[in-house]
Amino acid sequence: MTATASPVRQATVGEMLGMLIAAACVLPLIIIAALTESSGYAFHAMLGVLASVSAIVLIANRCFDGTIPVEPQEIDGKPNYNMGPVKFATVAAMVWGIAGFT
Repeated sequence: MTATASPVRQATVGEMLGMLIAAACVLPLIIIAALTESSGYAFHAMLGVLASVSAIVLIANRCFDGTIPVEPQEIDGKPNYNMGPVKFATVAAMVWGIAGFT
């Protein structure tokens, strides 16, 4: 009998970096919340802790749920990439270059 397992997707560099940064924020924020004399500052530090822990959990759930999302190669007969930002950046660079000449 052969075992069939769902493919495991490895986290991308961005996902791992996001979890690492969020994890690095938790302990300093808890220390700030514990040592501050201002209740407002402590409240906002604890909001940061909550946001960091939530980010870790949500990113980890997305990364390690065992499913690999399949992205379509084409959408409506066109390649699946967004050229809008590239076009905007090209026009902005041209405008900036022309403005630099004057």
